[in-house]
Amino acid sequence: MSAFKLHTGDELYYEDHGSGSNTIVMVHGWTSSHDMYVKPVEILEKYMRCIIYDQRGHGLSTSNEDKMICLDTLAEDLKELIDGLQLENICLLGWSMGAMVVMQYINNYGCKGLKKIILCDMSPKVVNDEGWEYGMNKLKYIPNKNVKFDKAQVFSLYKKFVLKTDPSLNNRSCDEVNSYIKKKISSITPGVLKYLSKSMKEADNRAVISKIDVPFCYFYADPGSIFLPQLSEWYRQQAHTEYEAISFKGTHRFIREHPDEFAQEVIRQVV
Repeated sequence: MSAFKLHTGDELYYEDHGSGSNTIVMVHGWTSSHDMYVKPVEILEKYMRCIIYDQRGHGLSTSNEDKMICLDTLAEDLKELIDGLQLENICLLGWSMGAMVVMQYINNYGCKGLKKIILCDMSPKVVNDEGWEYGMNKLKYIPNKNVKFDKAQVFSLYKKFVLKTDPSLNNRSCDEVNSYIKKKISSITPGVLKYLSKSMKEADNRAVISKIDVPFCYFYADPGSIFLPQLSEWYRQQAHTEYEAISFKGTHRFIREHPDEFAQEVIRQVV
């Protein structure tokens, strides 16, 4: 309901719901928006203050497409938002790419002012290699710096991603799927998708997990995640603080599929 102006001049759209001694800041994923959390917030706002926002280049937030946007950029944006709104006693929750942003935030700024971390269905390293099997499905990354993202390329990239993460679309006609995808990407800056896709594929935040010095929790989808459920045990082995793993039946989009169940689990974790 408000616009937060960054030092770059870009603006982040955010909504501030509820009140109380506990605050939760929820960070959405790649090609998503604050809308991911609207339904859970209808429950959560009765128990805590809830901040949901659109990351730059997504939803109603602006972005200068000429800038190289990466996970560091989004982590800095998050820091500015937290400091600018003078938030304290925060549970920082990130889903999908949003969890990567949370990890990058911890790497860059630590856990000061945070009460709890909740990572949702995301690996600290999405690309698999000989020493890592907990990335996204069987994703392997071959960089191509010369690719220019036009509308057709953005459409193709997002279609591949959404068909992996939302199996329900497999039951729809090709025209229905294409219409859905066009609507979803209409509010997203193509250049932002390009830079963030590259940044996520190059990121390795495995060492960050041992830096978490507040309780943290991993929410994951089982059996429909795009990541192996064994990733939850890897997090447990790396944790140097209180840790809990919670599974949700469904797909990578379990927050949309089970908003009430998700909200109740967040309440149990935070309040």
